[in-house]
Amino acid sequence: AVSVVGQPSPPPLGLGCGTRPRWRRKKAVAAAAGPALPTVEDPLELPEGVAPVADPSFAFSLVHVVESPFNVEGEAASEEETPPLKEFCPCQLMVAKFKQDPPPEDQLARRLLVIEREELKTLAEPLGGSLAKGLRLKVERESGARKQRKINNARKRAIAAASGEEVHATAPAEGIHLGAGLDLVLLLVDYPSTLEELEEIVAEGIFDLPDAWVSTFLSGSTVLEEEGYDGSSAEPGAAPPQRRRQALRPHAVLGQ
Repeated sequence: AVSVVGQPSPPPLGLGCGTRPRWRRKKAVAAAAGPALPTVEDPLELPEGVAPVADPSFAFSLVHVVESPFNVEGEAASEEETPPLKEFCPCQLMVAKFKQDPPPEDQLARRLLVIEREELKTLAEPLGGSLAKGLRLKVERESGARKQRKINNARKRAIAAASGEEVHATAPAEGIHLGAGLDLVLLLVDYPSTLEELEEIVAEGIFDLPDAWVSTFLSGSTVLEEEGYDGSSAEPGAAPPQRRRQALRPHAVLGQ
């Protein structure tokens, strides 16, 4: 696997960032907001007599995950037969594993989120734009809701300390270790997957949103049949097809 880690800076495609006028964006966001997006809490006002509280730090990472499916040898029906080749898709396995875990009762308690292409299509449709517009809405709402929750919890503690009461802030997030200083990780699966989609990401200013952008390529050593072999059964007594292993190169979208 190959990982590219760095601070959020646009790839060298020579494209500038642009967004629609703010009043039009607010109207479109209202139309796109649905049950899949969290609600941002209202800021908690400090009463008189409570000293101002500095906003706590909040950091999140956007992890771009692309895959290259590869062939692995399965289990042969007998010792005389050649093991069949099966396609293995690491991203599908990762997403399936994530969906097996029951979601927490508090939506904002989840610190690791998977964002798939189909969800971006649903969010982008009311906005009348590319998938990148749906991604911006998703990222801003998920990170913004958790950031405001963290700020409100800090203010609740300050109010409780000033009144001598025990604080009952909202429960902390699920027990997942995300690394030092990270409050949220968004896994962006299989988007962008082309250079055109990468240009959409840059034009929408997505690289300016997270504290870190990480691109990860999931693949492995693939098994290839000898040239010209069509997968049919060999003649009785014939030598089995020759196979070789080949490491797959990183996805083209990661080379920019």
